[in-house]
Amino acid sequence: MESQIKHWCIEHQEKTIGPISSYALALWGLQGLLYPNDIITRNGQRRFLAGYLPGMMPFIRNNGHLHRAKLWAVAGGKGGVGKSVFCALVGVALSSLDKKVVIVDADFGGPNQHDIFGIKSEPVSYWRHLDAHKTLNKLVKPTAFKNLSIIPGPEEAYDPKQAHIMRKIRMVQALRNMETDYVIMDLGPRTQSKDLDFFLTADMQVLLSTGEPTSLENLSRVIKALVLRKAQTAFNSLSRETFAQNFDETADSASFLQSLTEQLRRLQLPADDIFKRVLSSFNIRVIFNMVESTDYAKQSHLLNKYLSNELGLTFVVAGSIHHDPVVHEAIQNKDMQRLTTYRSHAFQDILEITQKLMVTRTRTPESPEFRTVRPTAAINKQALICSKQCNLWDICEFKTPGDYCRVKNWN
Repeated sequence: MESQIKHWCIEHQEKTIGPISSYALALWGLQGLLYPNDIITRNGQRRFLAGYLPGMMPFIRNNGHLHRAKLWAVAGGKGGVGKSVFCALVGVALSSLDKKVVIVDADFGGPNQHDIFGIKSEPVSYWRHLDAHKTLNKLVKPTAFKNLSIIPGPEEAYDPKQAHIMRKIRMVQALRNMETDYVIMDLGPRTQSKDLDFFLTADMQVLLSTGEPTSLENLSRVIKALVLRKAQTAFNSLSRETFAQNFDETADSASFLQSLTEQLRRLQLPADDIFKRVLSSFNIRVIFNMVESTDYAKQSHLLNKYLSNELGLTFVVAGSIHHDPVVHEAIQNKDMQRLTTYRSHAFQDILEITQKLMVTRTRTPESPEFRTVRPTAAINKQALICSKQCNLWDICEFKTPGDYCRVKNWN
């Protein structure tokens, strides 16, 4: 098939990545793996900047320098963390700051944004509009708040096979071309499915969590799965042979990355540059919801240390939201205006977080240095509580005596 013929190469700072196929090049663009100043060549002849490649403009991150909608995507490690309500309140907060906002309910199979805002609407599939090359403007439904609209989600069962690469590209193009300042995507709880390509290509990538250890563990799994799946996707698009080791939740991430690096170098490909692209494509902001204490701060710091050692990636904590019974009452009564009228603590927190997110700029990380893999067989599996009696105490970087063992719970 023409799309699978590898006749493209990517040139950047005297380094060459490729050859890759047209399909793989589109996938790299969708997942944010291309720099705008990359030189793209076809069969060693045609040369042009990636930012001017037809179809690639929608995937260049918008830090405010582009005259188009900014795309914020919100996901969570599991259901029940208040993701949909958070999206709704962020939309209200942005609209109160005189920004035009559209919330897109992308929780396929379980949409509820129309219920939150008390809108009666027949569900309409995005995909039929996109396949007919129509815009999404006709699907927009106004809310009771000025400058705030929603696109209700389809209640059809989710079929990953239907969301192929070209449909995803058309979806992102349609979202970025909407006549609005911000588009907020409320993604479903399928944290490891391929529909999170929408999350990966967003200008702002927000992960919502609670402060409980189980929620933090799920948060860690989500971030690891996103990074390692993207790294494996990059490898598979460059190699004629499929990567031998498939990542799953039980795999050791450092061992996985080392094996991937070795295979890339055997193919004489710039492994460090490829991993730098993978890491720089993330702009993750973590927000802790329904908190009643500041215990989450210490836990998130430990989680960040772990991810930095394992993946070379860290996230930024954008803030926390207090537990507020007024939010529950407003949702139950479908009266979102009550939150702004009475200025609830939760809404004040979200307003402050929203203002921070609006001025956030992406950053390019340094070349990653992954930790040296140590034999995992020596780990005391009974050490559920951190203690000086642990046989790895002298080499462990996560010493928290009396607390949960981070190696046991997050590795």
